Amino acid sequence: MRANASAALAVSQAYKGGMDLEFIKQLTGMDDGAIVKELVDQDLAYLDVDTGKLVTRNEYLSGDIRDKYAKAIFAAKEDPQYLRNVEALKKVIPPINPFGGLKFGIEGRWIPSTIHNQFAKDEMGLNGDQVRFV
Repeated sequence: MRANASAALAVSQAYKGGMDLEFIKQLTGMDDGAIVKELVDQDLAYLDVDTGKLVTRNEYLSGDIRDKYAKAIFAAKEDPQYLRNVEALKKVIPPINPFGGLKFGIEGRWIPSTIHNQFAKDEMGLNGDQVRFV
């Protein structure tokens, strides 16, 4: 008995570390078009707007979502098959965090010492002293 495309995708991810379309074809006996249709219809994979290749749901719905969303909107105007991408991306767009809402500790070593020095000058009236981390 042959596997369906969704089961074959799970096997491919477990044994190949990702989506291997040739491996899925061997497991299912299906052609590329049937595999793509089944996986896309089940929201297990999406056609990447940039490459036109089939990618897993996890891969497509991660990374620079806003960029992918803008590209999917543009692509959907030309080809309605990308409307599915637009809808999926819309659901996972992260909220915009205003800079003022972010909290930084003075101990943040990733903050350049020039910023610490400017803060010491502006907020504490220290002039000429240098903040250094040891």
